[in-house]
Amino acid sequence: MNIGIDIDNTIGDTFRGIIEYYVRNGHDVNKEDLILEEGWVKELKGIATEKDINILFQTSKDFLDNIAPYPATRAILSLSRHHHLHLITARPKSADISRRETYNWLKKHNIIVDSVTHTDNKPDIIKKLEIDVMIEDSPYEVPRIVSLGIPILLLDQPYNQELNHESITRFTHWLEIPTLIKRLTTKQSQEALLVQEVAK
Repeated sequence: MNIGIDIDNTIGDTFRGIIEYYVRNGHDVNKEDLILEEGWVKELKGIATEKDINILFQTSKDFLDNIAPYPATRAILSLSRHHHLHLITARPKSADISRRETYNWLKKHNIIVDSVTHTDNKPDIIKKLEIDVMIEDSPYEVPRIVSLGIPILLLDQPYNQELNHESITRFTHWLEIPTLIKRLTTKQSQEALLVQEVAK
């Protein structure tokens, strides 16, 4: 199975990383100061705009290196034994620092995957890589992925509560993922057998 996985706020606690970066730089802020739109930062109240935040991804090794991972490493390692794992991120593809520090961060946290793609068009990459299931958090990306007709494992976040579709399965902890993937694999195998039976 080809499994697509988002990075920010899916395997890494990026919002926490943003707050900690500004605290390290002398600002008194917390997560309640993040103003979100479609699951992304529109503003850090009174301190930074969306543009400022996006520039961090292009220029700041300190910011990218210090994003704390969710406890996903064990689950990803388990999945990698039986599946092909592809990270698909909206981090800027044109910034050398973003690509390099993303690679270094994955290596630092022993997150082993088959490929990493930086893109502003996730559906195109999902189709190109023939992804069978996507692990995601974003209320902006999920409706676009739903239209492709593949299952989505959605990391439950406060900002994505309105997302609801038959192809979406919510999870709250990465330890749930291997079991959910196993169920999907079994379901797909059963459906394939049914198609073969009908075709006879």
